[in-house]
Amino acid sequence: MKTLIAGAALALGALLSASCALAADNDAGVTLVPREAVGVWTLEQQGRGLCMVQLTARRTAEGDYAVRPGPNCGQALPAGPIAWRPSPGGMVLMSPSGSLRFDRWSNSLLVASRDSGVQLQLRRGRDHPNTY
Repeated sequence: MKTLIAGAALALGALLSASCALAADNDAGVTLVPREAVGVWTLEQQGRGLCMVQLTARRTAEGDYAVRPGPNCGQALPAGPIAWRPSPGGMVLMSPSGSLRFDRWSNSLLVASRDSGVQLQLRRGRDHPNTY
């Protein structure tokens, strides 16, 4: 009987911790703050990894935050993104040639819609199931 109760308690604990982890990653529409954003993100288009983008907490002269795009970002981003800033519901990447707004879908996914209708995704981390 004790073994059955202990097993049930372990199962319940696993279920509760899994639901808490899911709840913690459900911040759609919440402004992205620097401490949550700092790190490497994978830029994707149509499920294909394009390049890595590193968001930093280092302030630029204008008061925004520095960004370091990977060498393969090419034309997927506004030419030469140099900064990012939190915005209501997400964040904005900025460059001398323009900006691109990303809406926050979760702690690990930001999505931007280009004028052409193509969507870009920023996924937290550098691992991606597809090759670059």
